[in-house]
Amino acid sequence: MKVLVIDDTESIRIVVEELLLFLGHRVCSVASGKEALDILEGFGPDIVVTDRRMPRMSGEELIRQIKQGKPNLPVILMTGDDLSSAARNVIAATGADGILNKPFSEEDLTKALDHAVIISPA
Repeated sequence: MKVLVIDDTESIRIVVEELLLFLGHRVCSVASGKEALDILEGFGPDIVVTDRRMPRMSGEELIRQIKQGKPNLPVILMTGDDLSSAARNVIAATGADGILNKPFSEEDLTKALDHAVIISPA
């Protein structure tokens, strides 16, 4: 699977990218929503994993923009925020196909990817 990873924190971006590569995925990672939108067409990801809190363009705004042009592209929102009670509202408001709470394990990431791909409309 081709995965586009967006996180403004380089260390997190690198760890997620390396984990996805280890799991056998093709990965492109960038530091901002603008960079993600710029390479979206060329890379052609099967799924997007984006941080929630980023400067200039939040993960929620990025998801809205991605979903406008590619409504069937699965997107997972990563966050360090406690969203246990608000997760459904965040998903409904953004169109995200899943939420991944930081820190997460390899198993958490795999489950989130599988779940987002399954629930995303074809």
